[in-house]
Amino acid sequence: MNPSAAVLFWPLALAGPTPVAQTADVATSTIHVDDTDGRLGLVDVDGDGDADLVLVDPSGIAVRELRADGTFAAEPDRRIAWPSADAGWTLVDADGNGTVELALYVDAERVRIVPLDGSATDAGRVELEFAGELPRGHVRMDFLRDVNGDGRVDAVLPSFGAYSIFLRNEDGGFAEPLRVRFESDIDFSFGAPDELDAVFGREIVVPWFSLEDVGGDGD
Repeated sequence: MNPSAAVLFWPLALAGPTPVAQTADVATSTIHVDDTDGRLGLVDVDGDGDADLVLVDPSGIAVRELRADGTFAAEPDRRIAWPSADAGWTLVDADGNGTVELALYVDAERVRIVPLDGSATDAGRVELEFAGELPRGHVRMDFLRDVNGDGRVDAVLPSFGAYSIFLRNEDGGFAEPLRVRFESDIDFSFGAPDELDAVFGREIVVPWFSLEDVGGDGD
């Protein structure tokens, strides 16, 4: 695949009073991205309030922290390799501490949290173990999110014919799963048979839903 260049422009704030209208300086960073499989995201990985650059591609995750001059380095500050050939992934503030981390559902067996600020090894820590279902490859899916509105990040993991909802407890662990039975939303893509670069694969979607106390009894 031929790489394409993504050019990012980052406006720099002007210091001091500005009695007349001025145009903000512009810092330019050029990042090479795979033309089909690369994904860019701006998230705060180190809790300093600035948006850092995260690139996800077939080789793994590359992190570039925003520099003082408003640019990103040509080479990543750190790289995180995929721990397995099959993994669901998402970017989420799993701890509620203001920093975004990489969450992985590896081999449909375990949930790992990997800090992107360089404070941990590539393996990260295991948050949850559960045998579920995943398509082949590296698939983005929002499987960690606050389902019941208590401010804590829960887990929604797909399995055969059902989704298992793990609500996070106050101590940071997970309660026994609630199972919601319905058909898994899996899209199959067979590409164009007359094109050599046709894409073959499938994508699994974790539906967006919430849990609420409809009876008013606190449960």
